[in-house]
Amino acid sequence: MQTAVVAVVALLLPLSALLRLGCLATATAAADTNRTSSGNDTSCAPARCGGLNITYPFSLAGVHPLECGYPDLGLTCDDAAAGRAYLSRTFRVNLYRVLSISYDNRSMLVAVETAFSGYGACRIPDFNVSSGLGLFPVNVSATNRDDLNFVYNCKIPRNELLTGPCAKHAVGAYISERPGDVESSRPQWVQANCSSASVPVRGFQDGMNLTRESVYESLISDGFLLDWPTLGDCDACKLKGGQCRFFELSFQCVNSSTSSRGGTNCRRDSAGRERGGGEAAVQEQLQERAAVPERGGDPVAAAPPEPGDALRLHLAAQQPRPAPRLRTASALEYLHGVEPHQVVHRDVKTNNILLDEAFHVKVADFGLSRLFPAHATHVSTAPQGTPGYVDPMYHQCYQLTDKSDVYSFGVVLVELISSRPAVDMSRARAGGGGDVNLASMAVHMIQCDEIDRLVDPRIGYRTDGGTKRAVDLVAEMAFRCLQPEQDVRPPIGEVLDALREAQRVEQDGCAVKAKDDMGLLKKSRDGSPDSVMYQWTSPSTTTHNSS
Repeated sequence: MQTAVVAVVALLLPLSALLRLGCLATATAAADTNRTSSGNDTSCAPARCGGLNITYPFSLAGVHPLECGYPDLGLTCDDAAAGRAYLSRTFRVNLYRVLSISYDNRSMLVAVETAFSGYGACRIPDFNVSSGLGLFPVNVSATNRDDLNFVYNCKIPRNELLTGPCAKHAVGAYISERPGDVESSRPQWVQANCSSASVPVRGFQDGMNLTRESVYESLISDGFLLDWPTLGDCDACKLKGGQCRFFELSFQCVNSSTSSRGGTNCRRDSAGRERGGGEAAVQEQLQERAAVPERGGDPVAAAPPEPGDALRLHLAAQQPRPAPRLRTASALEYLHGVEPHQVVHRDVKTNNILLDEAFHVKVADFGLSRLFPAHATHVSTAPQGTPGYVDPMYHQCYQLTDKSDVYSFGVVLVELISSRPAVDMSRARAGGGGDVNLASMAVHMIQCDEIDRLVDPRIGYRTDGGTKRAVDLVAEMAFRCLQPEQDVRPPIGEVLDALREAQRVEQDGCAVKAKDDMGLLKKSRDGSPDSVMYQWTSPSTTTHNSS
């Protein structure tokens, strides 16, 4: 009944109101999705890895189907190491070892297993462990009272240097309380120019000598506690005789009394046969199409992008840059409209969008592109792309569509209005709403009507009415592009229409201002940005995965 009421209200509300409604509904949505469907009684039966019992919200790779657990809580079992379990989706293999799981408390004991700067004998982290967990649906438990901090790349007093294998790296260590002001807790011997890394610890006692190998290694190997939120009412589901699943991008209570198992929302309709891709195939496909959608020549370029050409290097400019976003969308519409075989780029990102001096756009690097017939709903192929830009449904279902490019372009739109990289390990999720993944952070902020926190303040969002209205339109379209379900996302043609409207709104605002300053009108005629830029170099936070 409640779902029906929400559906009726949704028909009556504008998009901005729906975004705020969605923000308020997020916390209670799981309780309304315990729908019963057919299921298999054994496919998600608890599995063992060493002494761990693995069941929902966890799943074990090679034993469970993906739907048996929450996607980001998948575990792998290292058979060669006496059955040790590790979180699967990490930027290093076997990085977070799961020592124990308490389903009653919704917590797990985890130890980080890594080497400093690749030197295996020095078993301390070279990154902030709490930030490294930002992509997972977990929080560092308050029971971890302290952080063990390591400092290096600076002058450290001899009596503060670590002994043992880490001595060769000139590393010092100190303890700070959690939560607390790290700056105020630094010892006087720690210089401001030191690099640092930290890991939560549970067992520190006053008087411990942190320079001793046995002490700092023991604190790390003892692990720290992580809490996970309620991911569906699994207890109530089990009491009803059901089984807990996670498919259709939400918690599901599956009826185990039937023999057939309900699947995910991955497509089962017509699939196109995967064809070859890459620059040569794309250029051959495009040869016969003469139409060019925007001024500035052919909208695609087969050559790899030069470092200085990429849109990523222009994101610190003071204006919201309507021309690059509009022309990139137009280039994607051009690719998606090619016949007889549609071109899906599969690696749309700011590093693959080239700009010339006049801000004409070319989409480049077709090494991962794929061709498939226009009548097919999808192509089944292994997920590839750049972290932070890959369509989550493509990643989950191995099904590529033109909406996969739309998702990636949604990330680009957010980058253009925020001047933030798609993936940034320095963004702490607990720190002011930040998230390692820009798409996740943007969806939350837009949904909660916090666009002003997302937008780069230099583009004039808070001071210029025309800019604000234009950026709001772009943000709302980015929100639609970043929806997890492929069918909900708009086609690229609809995205292009919305961006044209945003450009019109912005130019109208410029025309009004020109009544007081005619010089501004000349700058705004073609929607191009001011030529004055800040010197800014993007951090290398995304990796092109072309294997």
